[in-house]
Amino acid sequence: MENHVCPHCRTEVPQGANVCTGCQAEIEYGTPNAAFIAVFLAAALLGGWIGTNVNSTVGWIAFAIILVGGLIGCFKLFTNRVSFKRIYKTR
Repeated sequence: MENHVCPHCRTEVPQGANVCTGCQAEIEYGTPNAAFIAVFLAAALLGGWIGTNVNSTVGWIAFAIILVGGLIGCFKLFTNRVSFKRIYKTR
């Protein structure tokens, strides 16, 4: 099992943990939600453009291909992503 080092407190955290045991930073794995939104918007815009300029059916097919290809690409691109998020409270 692989361990990660928290960038905030330098504590070793085991793979699969949701919170750092040292500083309580939240740990996220995989594809960020913003990537899903970007893929959907790109698929919708390109599919709409193709549907308007070429053919409605071709636009829907292009939308589906771009969406599925983009989602598969995101999953492959962000397979090993680990993100530590901590909110610093100052007085």
